[in-house]
Amino acid sequence: MASVKRLDRWLNSIPIWFYTVLVTVTIIVKSGLSFAALNIDTFQNFPYPPDHWSALSYGMRLLVYGTGQKETLTFGVVGFLLTIVVIVLIAYSGWRSVDAVAGRLIILLAIVSPIGMVLFNRLGQNDVFMILGATVIAFFGPKIIPFLVGLLLMFLGNPEQTIVALVTVLVLSFIPELRAWRRLAIAGILVGISAFIVLSVFARSVGSRNRIEYLPDYLSNSFYAFAANLPLSFYAFFGAFWLVLAGIILHFSRNSRIFLISGLIVIPIFVTMITVDQTRVFVGVTTLSVFILLKTYVPELKKYFDARGFEPLLGATFLIVVFLPIIDIWGTSGHARTPYLWFFQYVVPQVKIWILGY
Repeated sequence: MASVKRLDRWLNSIPIWFYTVLVTVTIIVKSGLSFAALNIDTFQNFPYPPDHWSALSYGMRLLVYGTGQKETLTFGVVGFLLTIVVIVLIAYSGWRSVDAVAGRLIILLAIVSPIGMVLFNRLGQNDVFMILGATVIAFFGPKIIPFLVGLLLMFLGNPEQTIVALVTVLVLSFIPELRAWRRLAIAGILVGISAFIVLSVFARSVGSRNRIEYLPDYLSNSFYAFAANLPLSFYAFFGAFWLVLAGIILHFSRNSRIFLISGLIVIPIFVTMITVDQTRVFVGVTTLSVFILLKTYVPELKKYFDARGFEPLLGATFLIVVFLPIIDIWGTSGHARTPYLWFFQYVVPQVKIWILGY
């Protein structure tokens, strides 16, 4: 316990910028860093939607098109810069928190998680827009301007997932402490559905389909990817955040628990079961709700532990988050990308070549 207390004091004493860098390096070491750039053929006939499953996602295509450089490297650079913006916004949100320790806990739980794994392992894809928009809405709302900006960013990333994400917030808004989000969630859903219909009609006019129309093609593979990894699939959704979620559930009344479990677990799991890329999709539809819960309840959880005399909360949480694995279940085969797999995929082969010459 003495070592944990020393770690706790050190984590609380270092500057917030250094703490954020430490946390960011931690997630990169745990989950790796890889590029997953969109194909340049998505620019054919731009701005018309391409004949591709991401036809309605304009975020990354729009930014890269604006640079005039459509190479794979450009996708990666733009994706990396947007990821850094997300990290900075999360760090700023933690820094401006009323309670400094709670703020650092929020930064840790938000970054060293499946959310951070998706950010750094899909550089060049549209997922970063979903997480960026969720960050703006959750940490700077509920206010109309951040909500509109965040909604636009999320819609640029994935219109279909954005609607589901707002549905989860709507369900959570029936929890008394989260009532302020209800009107915005309803408005966002109505705007999102309207925009989705318009975009879908536009896409169909040029022979493209939205993601929903691709569901039948991958439905059996999606079920397989989910079921073949049970119970690992459930753990991969939240990682260490399951522990925080359990604490929040215990804190709630029976009615609030029903809304929390329905909005944050049941609905996202159902959506994930019928779509490819299990962990990535789950992160896309839950990041907004997760960030809202972190902002609202982490300070309450800290007060709970303070009242019981448990001082090294940040140090203990850091150790738990660092050593619990972050797992990514993805693809039609349900491949489970485990922590440090990047080391064996990229580093070990290079060492072998350096030592053996082949």
